[in-house]
Formats: sequence, C-alpha cells, structure tokens
Amino acid sequence: MYQVTYSLSGRVKRKRYQSETAAKRSIVRWLENMGRQVGGHAILYAPGEAPAIFRAADEVTGIPTARAPDFYQSQQWLRLRYEALQKHGNYCACCGAQGGAEVQLHVDHIKPRSTHPELALCLENLQVLCAACNRGKSNRSSTRW
Repeated sequence: MYQVTYSLSGRVKRKRYQSETAAKRSIVRWLENMGRQVGGHAILYAPGEAPAIFRAADEVTGIPTARAPDFYQSQQWLRLRYEALQKHGNYCACCGAQGGAEVQLHVDHIKPRSTHPELALCLENLQVLCAACNRGKSNRSSTRW
C-alpha cells in the first residue's frame, strides 16, 4: 500500500493507493493543478523505501508512458490491408483455402515486423494466409508462397 501526503498552506491531506504508478500519477495531477502556490508539496511513502518529497510535477519519475496506438488499428495499416486483399484475392497463398464463414483470412507480413519494421507498410511484403497457416508460420519464416 502506498500513501501520499499532500501539503499546501498548512493544510494536509493523506490518501492511500494500491500501486506506485497510481500514487505518482495522482501526485503529478495535484502538483499541476495546485499551480505555483508557495510551499506546496507531496510526500510519497512506499513500502521499504525512504519517503520521497515532490515540489514540482517534473520531479516525479518512473511513471509508465501511455501505450502507443496499436499498429493493426492504424489507418495506414487498414488501407494497406485492404489493398493486399484486393491484389491477392480471397484465397490462402499457402493452402489455397477460400476465405468465408469457416475460413478466416489474415494479411501476413512475409518478412516479420519484429525483424523488419521498415517493411511493415510495404505492399510487396504482404501475403494473404488463412488463420491456420498464419499461426503455423508465426514470425519465424519469411517464405513467400
């Protein structure tokens, strides 16, 4: 359990948090919202650590940043995926299965994004595979069927 003591102009408020991240985010919000009032500070009490005093929001470190937007939800990917489906058709390039109610088709990176991020949005690096073939290929193979 993490505890934070907020102090401003002789007034003190204490609050408990389940995680260090939640406590630090709250400290940052409080310090940003209280403005530049003189003497305001927050003290973070973490289990097994010495108390940490913060007088400005930029002193608080170790807060995870917001996650980057999901690549597969980006407009660039969705447009390119549509192009790949138009170019390669409604068939798995590996086993020839036709996409439909029973066969889900995936647009696959021939050279995986994990090892070739520069080819993530390259139409020539895409192929259409059924779900089973794509799972079998994983990110180990770069076979162009």
